[in-house]
Amino acid sequence: MTNRVEVPNFPRALTPQAAAERQPDQQDSGPDAAAREARCNGAALRLALEIGKLGSFERDLVTNEMTANATCKAHLGLAPNEPLTFELLKRLQHPGDTERINQAVTYALATKSDFNVEHRVVRPDGYIGRILVRGTPIFEGGRPVRLVGVTQDVTERERAREELKDAQRRQDFLLKLSDQLRNAQDPFAIMEATAQSIGQLLKADCVGYGEVDDDRGIVLVEREWSRGRSAMRAAPTASRNSCMA
Repeated sequence: MTNRVEVPNFPRALTPQAAAERQPDQQDSGPDAAAREARCNGAALRLALEIGKLGSFERDLVTNEMTANATCKAHLGLAPNEPLTFELLKRLQHPGDTERINQAVTYALATKSDFNVEHRVVRPDGYIGRILVRGTPIFEGGRPVRLVGVTQDVTERERAREELKDAQRRQDFLLKLSDQLRNAQDPFAIMEATAQSIGQLLKADCVGYGEVDDDRGIVLVEREWSRGRSAMRAAPTASRNSCMA
C-alpha cells in the first residue's frame, strides 16, 4: 500500500511578463493614491460627524484663529456663516465654568494628552446650553501648534436628568410630609410643618401662610417659617415681598 503525501503549493517566482502586469498596482502607492486616501478619510469623517450630530473645531495656538463646522457653531448658538473667533468663544463660555475649561486644556498641553470637559455656554440669545467638548493638541517639533476636537450638544440630556431629579425630590417631599401630618390635628401645627417642608424643598429663606389684600397690595402673613429660626412667627404681619404665601 502506498501512502500519499499532499504537498502544499509554494509561490512561484514571477515571470518578467507577470511582473510587468503587476507594475501598475505598485504605482498606487504614489502621491495620487495618498490624495485619494485622504479624500476617503475626509468623507468618512464628515459622515461620522453628521450621524453623531457632532461639531468639529480647530484652533491655531500661535494666532488663536479658529475654524468650526456649522454643527459646532449651532451648539454655540451661532449661525452657520457667522465667524467664530477665540475671543467670541471665551465670551460664550459660562463664567462659572471658565476656570475648569482652562484647567482641562492646560493639563492636556502639559501632558500631551486628550481633554474632555462638559460645560455650559451662554448663547447670544441668552439661552444657556450645555456641551461636551473632546479634543487633543497637535505638536510639531515638540511644540503645541493646534487644538482639534469635537463638540456634542448635551442640553436636552441634562434637562431630562434634572427633571427626573426634581420629580424624585417632589415625590420624596410628599411622602415625608404625609408621614409628618398623618396624626396631626392642630391646624397651626400642620401649617408649620408644611411651610418648613416647602422651604427646605425649594431652598427658600422664608415661607408662610397668609391672605392677599389686593386693595392694599400686601399679604397678611399668619404663619411664617424662616431659615435659621426654629420657631414660626404666629402673629399676623403685613408683607409685600418677603415671603411666599
